Amino acid sequence: AGMDNYLSKPVELEQLNLLIQEYFPYKIVEDKEEAIEDDIEKKEREEEKKDNVTDTDESTDTEYGDEEIHNDTLTVLDNLIQIDEPIEEESTDTQDSDNSVEIQESEVAVPEAVEFEEVVEEKRKSDILVYHSMPLIANLYGSILKNLEYDMDIVSEEEKFLDRLDDTEYTFVIYEAEPFKKMKCMIVDLIKDSGAKPFALIHNLLEQDDYCCDTLEEKANISDIKKKLQID
Repeated sequence: AGMDNYLSKPVELEQLNLLIQEYFPYKIVEDKEEAIEDDIEKKEREEEKKDNVTDTDESTDTEYGDEEIHNDTLTVLDNLIQIDEPIEEESTDTQDSDNSVEIQESEVAVPEAVEFEEVVEEKRKSDILVYHSMPLIANLYGSILKNLEYDMDIVSEEEKFLDRLDDTEYTFVIYEAEPFKKMKCMIVDLIKDSGAKPFALIHNLLEQDDYCCDTLEEKANISDIKKKLQID
């Protein structure tokens, strides 16, 4: 891994040595330090010896040094080969395991598409939904409608009002018009889409504003409510 260099044949010892120095500089430094120490020791021994050292001995020492470097180089190469071998085997094993996984996946039968029936959740049902931000007015209408024997839900928060429209089916919806003044017709369409008939609660029935639906005065009047809900 990571060996992206090469050495062309015929291999020369000097080129090989330079290439090894590139990848193993720390090893070369150690070898050089040892070689320097050996040279110093040799020079000291040679100075102690007599001057009758022959040229033959010097040539022998040189050949021995070259042979030692050559042996060290072969040892490094052998180590590199030993390191590379398990890596190659590991990659082969990984490829084999990947192939086996692909084979197993291909052998798995793909189940046929199962048809699911769409489950429609049934909404709860109630007669009337009353919404007003002032609980007093909402409860006042609730009391009148209860006396008229209607089932009802009473809410005083806008978020809960919208949630009830979504999860419950009503016949009538009586709601405060003021919070929806900028979207009068939109809230009416939302109520109608839920299947209910809307009635907007306003301060004064004499107002000329168009609320896109029937209106009721906030000051509850039982006779007016009976008339709007078509109760005899």
